[in-house]
Amino acid sequence: MLEAIRIALAQYDREKGLRRKVLGDHSAIKAIRRLSLEDQNNPFKILQCFLQNPPKAGHASDVVRQALFSQVCWAAILTLRGADLLMQENFDVVARHADPEVVAWALRSLNDAQILIPENRDVVARHADPVAVASALLRLNDAHLLTPENREAVAGYANPGAVASALRALNDAHILTPENREVVAGHANPETVAWVLLFLKDAQILTPENREVVARHANPGAVAQALRDLNDAHLLTQENFNAVMRHADPQEVAWAWSALNAAHLLMQENFDAVVRHVSPGAVAIALRILNDAQILMLENREAVKNHVNPGAVASALCVLNRAHLLTPENRDAVKNHADPGAVVGALCRLNEAHILTPENRDAVKNHADLDAVTQSLGTLSYARILTQENFDAVKNHVDPDAVARALRDLNDARILTQENRDAVKNHADSQAVAGALCRLNDVHLLTPENRATLLSPENAYLLTPAARDSVW
Repeated sequence: MLEAIRIALAQYDREKGLRRKVLGDHSAIKAIRRLSLEDQNNPFKILQCFLQNPPKAGHASDVVRQALFSQVCWAAILTLRGADLLMQENFDVVARHADPEVVAWALRSLNDAQILIPENRDVVARHADPVAVASALLRLNDAHLLTPENREAVAGYANPGAVASALRALNDAHILTPENREVVAGHANPETVAWVLLFLKDAQILTPENREVVARHANPGAVAQALRDLNDAHLLTQENFNAVMRHADPQEVAWAWSALNAAHLLMQENFDAVVRHVSPGAVAIALRILNDAQILMLENREAVKNHVNPGAVASALCVLNRAHLLTPENRDAVKNHADPGAVVGALCRLNEAHILTPENRDAVKNHADLDAVTQSLGTLSYARILTQENFDAVKNHVDPDAVARALRDLNDARILTQENRDAVKNHADSQAVAGALCRLNDVHLLTPENRATLLSPENAYLLTPAARDSVW
């Protein structure tokens, strides 16, 4: 400050005109010059000189004032002065802060509430958001919670209002202990953590171990939502709490619970199904699907909760139920397959053709290319030729649907005999064989001898695309 005064006064003297040479310096400048070196190094003492001897705006002495006190700082000084708070300790807080006017208003709000004491002033002085921390102190004071411990809790947090709200919630629930205060004040989401602690308290499982688990959790909001639903359903036990906290996505668990709650399906067995699955939301939807179809029973719940795609299993079980095919054997076929929809589609086709036998069921569920089998069953069904013989022909071929189309072509040509069926199913290019047989039939040359000649390995050329254009 001494150096700033020296520079400002030197400038003041250099610009001294005739009037000042005759009448002398302004009274504020004279007062500054009379100060001791110690007082000249105190901005508050300098300020008093100007306040007791106000210079006129624009005059040389006012230029000195402006050089020593910025416009923002001066506005803060006037705020303090208007509230009768312009004293050394308040001025020091304002002058040292990056936002002097904001600090001044914060101090004024504390003074209005009659809590402008050194401890609170210090909290405001060192916080990045003076107004927010002052507001938090006021909230604590209104709740009769402005203790040294609570003051420090809000002082050390970027969002002091959230901490104050959390502390009030804990106090209202009679669980504002040092341990709980530490948990909420040390978390990024203090209000949410406070709600989690309240749920645990209501369920009588607010233990040091559970408190520690909550304190370490990255997403307490999702945990709080899940615990709220559990608590409302009277299912918030230690075991269920542990299950929620262990899940990789408690937010989805919470969503799943909300979905079940809307369908009045909050019960322990459904909770177990949801919380133990990697996709709890999908399980919840699956359970609702089963419930809507009135088939939410133990066996079906087990089927959906143990499958990677619970929704697909639920839909497949509903299809089986509508077709009156929901038997233990068919349920097992669906729940143990990666593509439940394809399995149930194949089973329904077989049932429509009255050939849904244990052997055919096994053939479907164990086939390496179930999509192709399902498509082939559709081809045969649309052509009204889905028989056991034709199913046997397609299920053992590397390209089931190609065989199905070949059989359809033979049927359209009215030459679907056992011999022609065998010719098609035993050849790698079943459609080429079917096409050649149809062409032989068109020219009335489809005899056993010609069929044998066509299928002889020595005449493989006859079934190539090139032969189709030149020979046939």
